[in-house]
Amino acid sequence: MKVAWEKIGKVAAGLIVVCLGVSISLYALYRVIRGKPDESVTEVQNGAFKILIRSQEFRHSGTVNVDICVAHVSSVRSPTRGSQCFLHGFDLDHLSAKWRGQHEIEISLADGYVTEFSNYVSAVNPKSALPEQFHVTLRDDHCNSYPKFPIDLKPCPSTE
Repeated sequence: MKVAWEKIGKVAAGLIVVCLGVSISLYALYRVIRGKPDESVTEVQNGAFKILIRSQEFRHSGTVNVDICVAHVSSVRSPTRGSQCFLHGFDLDHLSAKWRGQHEIEISLADGYVTEFSNYVSAVNPKSALPEQFHVTLRDDHCNSYPKFPIDLKPCPSTE
């Protein structure tokens, strides 16, 4: 009986090693196929803070993902989603970001898909170690208005 359990244990250990190797290989293949995106970052500075607009397109797919965040001007890395990011969308046409005051931000766009949006965002000022809050408005330039929520960037209603 002792010999049978030894063989079963060796076979099981071998299967685990093979499965782990295949899993790692598939993950590596996925990363290679996906590749690095074409990325651009635009900054709009105002005092101690800046708006970061990050655009990414994977494998020349034609779909451009956009994240907009606020960060301190000394920040080297672009923040990822979290309390500093307030808009995520894709294929946003005529996108612009403006500071309307010390803590007021206006985002304008004419067309596209907004999948996440928040009217308030905060970022930490390293000098004071306290977070500062910013109010964000979203403007639909195509209709020259502010969209109703949930965000609906469909064709403008007729004025007749």
